Amino acid sequence: MEDEKKSRLIDEMAISAAGNEEVLEQFILQEMPYIRACAGKTLSRHINNESEEELLALEAFVEAVDSYSFDKGSFLSFAKLVIRRRLIDGLRKQKTMENIIPMDPADITINKDKNDTASLLESENSEEKIADEIEMLSDSLKKYAVAFSDLAACSPKAKKTKDACKTAVIYITENDLVFYEMANSGQLPLKTIEKNTGVPRKILERHRKYIIAVTEILKGKYPCLTPYVISMKRR
Repeated sequence: MEDEKKSRLIDEMAISAAGNEEVLEQFILQEMPYIRACAGKTLSRHINNESEEELLALEAFVEAVDSYSFDKGSFLSFAKLVIRRRLIDGLRKQKTMENIIPMDPADITINKDKNDTASLLESENSEEKIADEIEMLSDSLKKYAVAFSDLAACSPKAKKTKDACKTAVIYITENDLVFYEMANSGQLPLKTIEKNTGVPRKILERHRKYIIAVTEILKGKYPCLTPYVISMKRR
């Protein structure tokens, strides 16, 4: 009876964490041992802290939170299935990308179209083109003191935060003066964005690197990387 009550509390916390970043962060911290255990069992080995496998498992856990409802049964059981699926998919992708870039471009996506991605990877010389564009993007990000490898850690996890970042990116890309101010100063114009979009300054500061990177992709010449963030465009 006590275990059932505890399980139900976890289910309720999962519901509360969807769209609430503070609750989500607390929930992740609470369940991190479970997340690592699920990943370790799937891969049949120990999972190191801050490893790529741990990151994939964490992303899967957040995905489970976003898509969970009480009619899906126990949240932890549901999350375990999602983590397993994400890790297996991640291993398949890694075999394709491991000799090209140090990080899967999926780490900087908002809503990646799987069909577009499959076509992209199958097209002639696409892998080399992606690698070239990532190198170009990395150079562009230097003026902001942003490294490509930083993007996974600063990407938004909760849907509410993703939507807020999307609002900020759309505003910058549709207002050339704001973009030029950002590009020339090497800083995100926090005050201007907050005033004109209503996105809280706390979110802008926390996900500054992510917003800058996605904006640079959409405003630059990155035909291979653009499909990964195409949903950021309003039209």
